[in-house]
Amino acid sequence: MVDDHAARLETAGTEYRLFPVVHVSKLKLVRQFPDRPGTELTVDEAERLDFDEALLPEDSWTTLLGEDEYEVERIADMRTGRRTRYGREHREFQV
Repeated sequence: MVDDHAARLETAGTEYRLFPVVHVSKLKLVRQFPDRPGTELTVDEAERLDFDEALLPEDSWTTLLGEDEYEVERIADMRTGRRTRYGREHREFQV
């Protein structure tokens, strides 16, 4: 406690970048979770099963295109037009 209305936070050694003195009205009690498991994994990282690795196909980058979808080989030209009302530029691509 710095005084009756301020407390100093213990932020040394952490990556938090804030002023360490706060008003006591901003502090809250830490919730305790007694039912949270406290055990650690004992299996080596090399022996763990990667669920995503088993489910991905060989070439996951190839996607099936719909009837009105086409794959673009290259963009020949791009032009910018007027801006939208939200400040973005309207762009048109020539493929």
